This record gives sequence, C-alpha cells and structure tokens, in this order.
Amino acid sequence: MKNILLVTIIVLLFFSCKKTEEPKVTTPEYNPGEGWNQSWSEEFNGTSLNTALWNYDIGTGTSGWGNNELQTCRSENVVLENGNLVITAKSEVYNSSNFTSGRINTKDKYSFKYGKIVGKIKLPEGYGMWPAFWMLGSSAQAWPACGEIDIMEAKGGDGPNGDQTIFSTCHWQNGSNAHQYYGKEYVHTAKLSQDFHFYEVEWNATTITARFDGIQYNVTNITSADVSELKDNAYFIILNIAVGGNIFSPPLTNPANITASFPQKMYVDWIRVYQK
Repeated sequence: MKNILLVTIIVLLFFSCKKTEEPKVTTPEYNPGEGWNQSWSEEFNGTSLNTALWNYDIGTGTSGWGNNELQTCRSENVVLENGNLVITAKSEVYNSSNFTSGRINTKDKYSFKYGKIVGKIKLPEGYGMWPAFWMLGSSAQAWPACGEIDIMEAKGGDGPNGDQTIFSTCHWQNGSNAHQYYGKEYVHTAKLSQDFHFYEVEWNATTITARFDGIQYNVTNITSADVSELKDNAYFIILNIAVGGNIFSPPLTNPANITASFPQKMYVDWIRVYQK
C-alpha cells in the first residue's frame, strides 16, 4: 500500500512541475476584402531569387543612392530559405563600409498603378536597423519628382518603442520644385521581429491608405495637382535593410553608434498585388 501511495505522489509531482508550453503565435491568412483580385505575387518559394522579376541593387549609401547609409549592399546578402526571402545585414568591413546588407527591386521588370500591395514580413531589430518595403515611380524623372510610396519603414531601436514602430510616408516634388512628404507612424504592442505581420498600402486616384495587420493608420490625399507623380506614374517595388542613415534624428552616420547585434535579418514570406 505504501509503495502504491509513493508512486501516486511521484506521478502527481511530475505533472504539477511539468512546464506548460506557450501556444505558438501564428499570423492568420490575409484577406484582401470583397472585390479585390490578385493580379501579381511573389511567393519566394524557389531556391534562388527570380531575376526575371528582381534586380540586385549593388552599392553603398553614400555613393549609390544617398541617405548616408553605412552599408554596402551585395547579392550575397539576399537568399531564399524555407519559402522566405531573407535579407541579412552583417557587421563586416567590405568596400570601405563597416556593414553589408541587401537590396532588391523590380525596376523595368514589374510595376503597377493603383491597387493594393501587401507584404507578409518579419523585421530585424536593434538600434541602427532601417528595414523598408517601398516603391518608386517608374518615370525617367529624378527623385523626388518620380514620387515615392513607403509602405513600411522602421527606425530600429530608436527610443523605447523603436522596434515596435513603423512608418508609411509619401514623397513628391511640389509646385515649387521642392521635396515634400507626408506620413504617420504606427506603434505595435510587441517587437516586430517576433512574428510576421501584414504591411499594406491601398492606392487609388484620390488616396493612399496604409494599414498594419488590417488596421488603418495613415491616409494621404493625392487629389492636388502638386502630387501628380503619385497619380500619374506606375511604381516598382523595393525591399532592403539599411544600416544607419538619415532616417534617424540626428542622422546616424557613425558606425560606432550602431548598437544592434549582428547578423540581423528581414524575412519576407510573400509580396502580393490586388486590383479591382
């Protein structure tokens, strides 16, 4: 009888001490809403980047495209793994830069005008990370006259909510030939590096509306003649991680001030375009 009682106590202790596993956080399936039809997608299911759709942007933030970014972008930092595009930022000296990263675009291979563009993405984190999912106008005009639509940008580690905060911004050249922009931020309840989320812009002839996981947080009115580049141009897609640069205030241009731990990665499950 004593043996039976002893075994019972041991079993009860085992189950009372066993750790309860946390439920796995999963992103629900995206629903574009009634009337929207998928017109284009990139699911990143292959083994290498589809260069019929994408170009590698190779260069630095000081000589290639400005913004005082501290990385050199290389094709080696862009891979496909487990059905995701993975862009990796690394702390390594290359081509006079202290960091390397990756940047790709669909220029001259795919562009569109009006519709809903959505990306399912998991972001990097840490001070100095500048991930972006954005578009530039396909016209021959130089920036900002070509127009720019930032679907998602983040100033990683900037302030107490830096790794929880994203921005959506539109840039254009106004009637005085000066750069002008309008944007807003959204602060999530958790770090955006913890899970995939839906980053979305809905674009028509009158407004550009930004959403995070279906939550609307920014609407830009584009009816003015001053913002014609946001209505008249088709736009191509860009995905990248920058390190440092002008998005930080003051601009983050000293490599010693980057405190993010490396490597840092941005995972992109898919990009889809819907139209009516």
